[in-house]
Amino acid sequence: MQSCRPGAPRHRVALPVVLLAAAVLSACAGDASHVAAPPSVEDPSLRRSPETPAPAIANPMAGAALYVDPASNARRTADAWRASRPADAAQLEKIAGQPQVRWFGNWNSSVRAEVDATVSTQLRAGTLPVVVAYNIPQRDCGG
Repeated sequence: MQSCRPGAPRHRVALPVVLLAAAVLSACAGDASHVAAPPSVEDPSLRRSPETPAPAIANPMAGAALYVDPASNARRTADAWRASRPADAAQLEKIAGQPQVRWFGNWNSSVRAEVDATVSTQLRAGTLPVVVAYNIPQRDCGG
């Protein structure tokens, strides 16, 4: 766990990841400064009768598969334990068969190269790439 004491070291993340995170956070926070003002609520074309349902918003991730890493720690450990600890290996198989997000932070030697490799691998597998940028400035106790 990160230390919350004053003067605790802060880590920096590669600029593209920060920009991506900032764009996502801005969109999630509802920053609409770049969007034109909505039409007036007095506009008759916007009025609906109570029995008219609101239009459905499509889920952009509907039907997307997430990546299951065939070389995950859980998979490797399950394979190693299969003969000597079959019950434990069977439990680890449950974890190894699930999609997991790849985290990036100060432990990565080259965030840009490793994100690129991860996204490329997941796209080649026909799955939706999902990554987490951990060392965002001002996170946790620092923010």
